[in-house]
Amino acid sequence: MAGSQIFVRAVVNNVFNNLRVDSFNTTIIGRTGDTTLAAFNPFTSMPVEGVNWKKGPSFGQPVSPSSYQAPREFNFSVGFRF
Repeated sequence: MAGSQIFVRAVVNNVFNNLRVDSFNTTIIGRTGDTTLAAFNPFTSMPVEGVNWKKGPSFGQPVSPSSYQAPREFNFSVGFRF
């Protein structure tokens, strides 16, 4: 057939197979969640960790199994255009 062609396409995602967390827990606890923390005025003073706020118990941990970057992936396709 005139004007037809065969094609090949290759795609590689995450070539270097880097492992990282894409979404993680960012919960912080303020005075309303822990009365041992001191109150502060955000307009006049700078909050201090451990004094005015603290990180939640799972702070920095992945939220779910899908929070990790996808592993290396190879995709190939072959076709015929006409």
